[in-house]
Amino acid sequence: MMKFYYIDDAMFEAGAFQEEIRHRFLCHLRKNQVKLILVSAAHKENGRYRKFLEECKNISIVRSPAIFDVDGICGTLHTGYAAIEGYPIQHAYSGTCVEFDEKEKKAKRIYLDMFVDHHEEENFDFLVEELEKAIQDKIFDMKKKKDEIN
Repeated sequence: MMKFYYIDDAMFEAGAFQEEIRHRFLCHLRKNQVKLILVSAAHKENGRYRKFLEECKNISIVRSPAIFDVDGICGTLHTGYAAIEGYPIQHAYSGTCVEFDEKEKKAKRIYLDMFVDHHEEENFDFLVEELEKAIQDKIFDMKKKKDEIN
């Protein structure tokens, strides 16, 4: 299953936050079979962007502004949004990417900026703890309502 992605060039700016977002995006790319990356660009190319191009040398990358047709994926790429045939218009937001699934013809936003201050293992533990607490609270509420009825 082939996927393609839409990002903005904010992840190529300097800073620890942007570096973490870039790292997460590259890790996500390595897990998937990717054929195309669309980049809405509001800034000039820089060293971080050129390094990204090197790391993704086997993936087609289109930078705005552009009208494109890459292996049947057609559209128009602007500074702040992408209009791709067969999909809703997508806007660029810092800390996120949009994943397009060609087979399902669906697009979903992936939030790369969630839990930036935590390690991956800690993220999972944190989520499990929050879910357990929410489930326990819900069970408590259900028991309380049942007792009130009886």
